[in-house]
Amino acid sequence: MSQQIIPEIRHLRTLIERLPEKGGDSAASVVIPLFAEIVGVDNDYESLSLLYRALDHLPALIADKFPEKGRRAAALGVVEQLKDGFSPLKLARPYPEFGPRHGRALKRQLEVFPILEDLEFDTENLKAQTTTIVSEIEKMRLKVGNADDLSDASRTFLNAQLALMERAVLRFETTGVGPFRDSVLTAFGKIYLELSAADSKSVVAKELIDNLLRLYGLLQAGGDILKLTGPVISGLLNGPSNT
Repeated sequence: MSQQIIPEIRHLRTLIERLPEKGGDSAASVVIPLFAEIVGVDNDYESLSLLYRALDHLPALIADKFPEKGRRAAALGVVEQLKDGFSPLKLARPYPEFGPRHGRALKRQLEVFPILEDLEFDTENLKAQTTTIVSEIEKMRLKVGNADDLSDASRTFLNAQLALMERAVLRFETTGVGPFRDSVLTAFGKIYLELSAADSKSVVAKELIDNLLRLYGLLQAGGDILKLTGPVISGLLNGPSNT
């Protein structure tokens, strides 16, 4: 498997590398549009949200990928420095103050970025499966829509969760592994529990569970980031929130 650096680490590296030496307004007026350009979104609110979501999700990925205490602590230390450098208080400062002080400190963090770049995921393999994954989701939505033995409320709920899963897949490169994993885990857990609670005589519910497990296999194309889905599906754990 050809492993690649996860999208959020690539985005953060590019952001820091492209921080200009000079700027006239607040740091936020420089950083936020720059990050929007890097991740491919067209408004500042979403850009800032994606920046902070990326930083907030990294500790959980680090804990999963780095069982060694020393390596984990070092990687978490880098993330804390990044959070501090891009904190709302510092982004509110004038860029002529932010650039020489905090911008240069962030650029020094690039020296230790390789430890974060060990958070690998086969992005290309997942992208290659995207058409198949979306097709499987659409088949499930069609089956849900035609399921006479599911209630209207259940059909509405299942369609909403499948739509969230599809959005997570299509926006993976923009949002990164962390938000992608949380959205998928949440949707999988909710769909499985909803289908498990359906009428035991529902043939469609059983077929949809089989479809869901097939989808699970396809979504693991990039690596083992969905390993927590097992306990979620079995009903032993609640999935993470996708808010």
